[in-house]
Amino acid sequence: MEGSGVMAFVIVSATLELVRNTCNVSLTLFIFKLGVIAWCFPCITYANIKHRYEHLNTKGFPDPEHGGSFCNSDCMIHGCIAGCCGMGWIFQVSSPP
Repeated sequence: MEGSGVMAFVIVSATLELVRNTCNVSLTLFIFKLGVIAWCFPCITYANIKHRYEHLNTKGFPDPEHGGSFCNSDCMIHGCIAGCCGMGWIFQVSSPP
């Protein structure tokens, strides 16, 4: 398990170095913050992506809110299942491509 944490750190570090060399500081911080949120709170990332996907399929254009609210019912369900049972990965596997 420790090896996967080290590998994730190496990947994040390499990505930040690449972004730092090609982008401005505010974009680097945004990408870092997005990565930390996705890693620490996958329920938020899942809910935002699901909302954007459903909006695009129903309306035919991208969501102007970029995923909606910070925490909605999809986020709560994913968080409860992941926190109580450790089975949050089921939502991500069963999602359409």
